[in-house]
Amino acid sequence: LARTGPSHEPYRVVLRGVRDRLKITRRRMEALVEGLGAESCHGLEVIHVDELQAELEAMGDAEAELDYVRANVPIVIRGAMDSWPGLGKFDLAAMEEAYANDQLVVQDARRKGTVRFKDYLEYMADNGDANPAYAFDAPFLASHPELGEAYMRPPGLRRNMWDGMPDGLAPDWRWLLIGPPRSGSAFHTDPFNTSAWNALVSGRKTWAFYPPNVYSPPGLYGTEMPGLSTRFCAPSESWGGPQECSAISALEWFAKTAPFLADQHAPIYCDQRPGDILYVPQGWWHAVLNVEPSVAITENSINVDNARDMLESMKRAALHDSGYVRVLAAFLDLWTPRFPDLFTDADRAFVEHYAPDDAPPPTHASAYAGTPSSRWRRKRKRKRT
Repeated sequence: LARTGPSHEPYRVVLRGVRDRLKITRRRMEALVEGLGAESCHGLEVIHVDELQAELEAMGDAEAELDYVRANVPIVIRGAMDSWPGLGKFDLAAMEEAYANDQLVVQDARRKGTVRFKDYLEYMADNGDANPAYAFDAPFLASHPELGEAYMRPPGLRRNMWDGMPDGLAPDWRWLLIGPPRSGSAFHTDPFNTSAWNALVSGRKTWAFYPPNVYSPPGLYGTEMPGLSTRFCAPSESWGGPQECSAISALEWFAKTAPFLADQHAPIYCDQRPGDILYVPQGWWHAVLNVEPSVAITENSINVDNARDMLESMKRAALHDSGYVRVLAAFLDLWTPRFPDLFTDADRAFVEHYAPDDAPPPTHASAYAGTPSSRWRRKRKRKRT
């Protein structure tokens, strides 16, 4: 395309048009988000952590699920991050100093790989990608226990039943998220009927939510895959087929679809600011766009209220990947003694019937074991020259 000559002129015209459209998209992004009314979080309840803590104290159980979890409606929790023991450890400058040469898992619309932490921060500061690479890293928290100890789950979600699962069996369930403006997550629902919470350390995120009774968000289309789950658009390698609807990126949806939706088709918008924790119940569609350079912690959560739904979803997955039977067996062994009424004889019978002695771990176990990628480093080297 860089060649000269009349036969290549149409390509140069097309490329100029694409670059111009991308510039317009970047300039309009913040104005677009403001115009959607996302900054006010209309439709979501905002609860201060003191109210939740008082409810827990009245119940006498620090790990109990609270009413907002059982209501299955997204909410915003404020004030909970003030008590994090190591909030400063997630400052980008502090992390660059401590982990400059550590590998970070990053992905964009086309590929996933690993890159050095300091190289990714340099990419964040100076990239022209319309859909930038996003650091969505589970192994990073696992390999740095001091970061796992630096945050606290919000009241009502302090018991996560993924805790204690044998290494290599539980799907990835907590992540460090770092991303530049325009990066984000396309519409999806969380896998295996889990819920989630997302705590924003720095930056700004805009969210769009649709309730579980919506088959797929406007502007997207669904493709059902048998057996793995009841609600998804396209399979995702890291979870053996959870619910993702990634026909277009989050930025494309916010820029090209959201402004033209009729009121009856509009989602619930929310603008997340530092210190906000968003609770995302099971089954809710959500797309997330980083409006500013952002750092966040997120967990997929299993609790007493959604454990049954998770088990049924994973049984369907086990019919297609026998490794999930090992996950179910470990989960039952771990939690049946504590919550015997939560599980049935049919759960154990399923495991005994379908579990081959030599079943390998499920495919999700190696989903993030990608080979190191130099794509983003090569891009910066070309820019320097």
